[in-house]
Amino acid sequence: MTYEQLVDLVLGSRQEDWLADELKGVFTLKKDLDVTIRESRAGDWSEGEPFNEPWAKDFPNPNAERALFELWYRASYVKTYYFVMVDGGRAYLPFPKSANDLTITAEQYAVADAVNREAHRGHFEMYLGRFRIVD
Repeated sequence: MTYEQLVDLVLGSRQEDWLADELKGVFTLKKDLDVTIRESRAGDWSEGEPFNEPWAKDFPNPNAERALFELWYRASYVKTYYFVMVDGGRAYLPFPKSANDLTITAEQYAVADAVNREAHRGHFEMYLGRFRIVD
């Protein structure tokens, strides 16, 4: 599988296409079990560290923390995605282009769609409405 084919698989997926183990932070693509998105809990990038940009704190609960998700194919690490867990944990939102330009890529959206699960789905959809999604 090439890098482009892997990204296309992620882009073509929807939330229900992923098996989720939220306690472990592992999301596995149902149609290709070799594709996983894993929450990084290594502690070497300050995930869990408070995130203080105004866009991330403008929610009912102003607590926001950094989070990392990694794309893997089999045992191969492919890419890291940077997120902010907002509203006290109700949604994971991708880092936008800048604090003033809330633009994200379609790829970032696809990963966010995979890792935001049913319990807080409504919050995710509503909060993501603040972003502009580009290819």
